[in-house]
Amino acid sequence: MALYAATFLGTMLVWGRLDSSIASNFASKYKPAPIAENPTFTPEEDVSVLVNTLNPPPAFKACLVRWYENNPLEIVITTTKTHFGDVLSIVNRAISENGLDPTRFIVITSEKGARVQFKAGIEKAKGNIIAKVDDHIFWSRKYLNHMLAALEDPKVGGVAPPIKVYIPEDRRSRDQITPWEVAATKLAHRGPGSATSMHVAAKWCWILAGVTGVFRAKILKDPEFLQGYTNDTWRGAKLDVGEDTFVSRWLLKKDWIIATQWCDETRVWRTVKRTPAFINQILRWERSTIQSFVRTTYEVPQMWKNPYVARKTLERIFKAPLGVMHVLAWIICFRSYPISTLLLAAYYVHGMVPGYHKFFTEYPYMAKYWWAAVLLDFSYVVVGPWAWLTLSDTTWERGEGKFEGQSKEGNKRVDGKPAL
Repeated sequence: MALYAATFLGTMLVWGRLDSSIASNFASKYKPAPIAENPTFTPEEDVSVLVNTLNPPPAFKACLVRWYENNPLEIVITTTKTHFGDVLSIVNRAISENGLDPTRFIVITSEKGARVQFKAGIEKAKGNIIAKVDDHIFWSRKYLNHMLAALEDPKVGGVAPPIKVYIPEDRRSRDQITPWEVAATKLAHRGPGSATSMHVAAKWCWILAGVTGVFRAKILKDPEFLQGYTNDTWRGAKLDVGEDTFVSRWLLKKDWIIATQWCDETRVWRTVKRTPAFINQILRWERSTIQSFVRTTYEVPQMWKNPYVARKTLERIFKAPLGVMHVLAWIICFRSYPISTLLLAAYYVHGMVPGYHKFFTEYPYMAKYWWAAVLLDFSYVVVGPWAWLTLSDTTWERGEGKFEGQSKEGNKRVDGKPAL
């Protein structure tokens, strides 16, 4: 048994180094799409910004202003009848305080639920391009111009940006920051991961993160897409959250490319949870990811055409069991070959130190909770199996949860005129 465990650890070491080398080689060749001299699409003529919200967070107003500064054709905000008045009030304050054009904002209502709200926004949108964004996402000032550059390739159906974490200034202190914020920030600090390498290797992206992205409107307005999107199920249970995985699989199986536009100009910032709710969040993300990768194997046959994509897909599916095997192998080897195993552990730790040094150099006020960053990096050992064991749990509704009846009220431009 000890020999098998040692062989497993050795194999995983070699496999990991080889895989990292291959990915780094691909990533080194990555270049974002440049802006064309005569672009096919422009923000002011083609882009409808779609936002779902219920109880807008404190950052919502500032985000509204930044979306507006990107000069889109319109900003369509979908909420519910219950929250319509509050949302409209915040939008009006943002307009009056910043001198914005009210005719470019539309607030509509729908049933409660991430998917039905997004569908309502899609049906209302007038632009050729839909820029989806969550209500706490802060864009760069040139975000849309540089995201649209990727759509010059007619095969590209969706575009993904780099996502960073925003910590409010009043929380950038050892006394204010929480371990949950440290863990969430470390999660987002991993860089492009496989995004840039997979784009170079196969023009492939498994999941375009739902917090923000840019899509061709004709894809999302397709009645077949909308029907499937709002009636998506897992083992007979209707799904609401996890909508980004459905959209991504739809693009892939329809032979659209999901491009990665990784540059400073497309960088966006999101807020993070400050409480133990972060645990439930990463568990939901892991469930959604596992479900989507499993479904990709039989819903997206294109996956099997590229051996590299197929291998990475299967690796992600089996990440949890491999993690458990890793833990068992370490335990067995520590008992049987303590010196050699300790040296191997030291080798791994030495390789991780530069990453932690970079992280705490950028976020020095988080050093107090260094252990939260470390635990996050090894959380997959627990979160992965936990997600598999609770994979049938589909209670992932955002905001306040359950669906409500369709509301016919709201549906207005903020200047009081009917939305056309």
